[in-house]
Amino acid sequence: MKRVMTAAICALGTIGLMGCQSGVNNAVSQAAMVTMAATPTSGGANKPLLEALQEENQTLTRSAMADLPPSGGATYVGYAQVISDRTVIPTVSTELVGKASLEVGFGGTGSMTGTIDDFDDNGTEYGGSLAVSAGTISAGANGPQVRGKVAGTLTNAGTSYDVDGNITGGFFGPGGEYLNGFDDITVTSGGATSNTNISLNAARQ
Repeated sequence: MKRVMTAAICALGTIGLMGCQSGVNNAVSQAAMVTMAATPTSGGANKPLLEALQEENQTLTRSAMADLPPSGGATYVGYAQVISDRTVIPTVSTELVGKASLEVGFGGTGSMTGTIDDFDDNGTEYGGSLAVSAGTISAGANGPQVRGKVAGTLTNAGTSYDVDGNITGGFFGPGGEYLNGFDDITVTSGGATSNTNISLNAARQ
């Protein structure tokens, strides 16, 4: 299967997501993330499914504000990656890939809430979950942008990892049927903190 890595270039295009790989909004450098993405791993249970979802939707173009429904909401299901530089989370791979389920509201200023859980690190499962909250949808230069908070605690082998940050994404396809996002997070454990990133790929159900 062709590797289409959100971690390397935000999957559906850096330009489309208003420079999500810029130095201002990128704790891990693009060069470092390209190196991470090239690191061969078996990927565990979630990684092949993430790559298949990315492959299926990679040709979609950025949605316009007029493409989104004026009201109502939709469920988006997919995968999120916590990028690991291994300074705090001693991962086997460079990504913890979790399952994402999001509820997006389109009326007014919009909304986004949901849960990311069932994280997998190259076959090693992590407990805990991340909550997505306080989401809003606003008009950006290249189309609608959804932004929310992401926070929670992941666990493995008796150790806890506190995650806190944001998730920012754009909609793709003629009806906004695909959501791709990327933003900064911090991971803290045992007094050590890593500034890193989270990415998101989810399809409307």
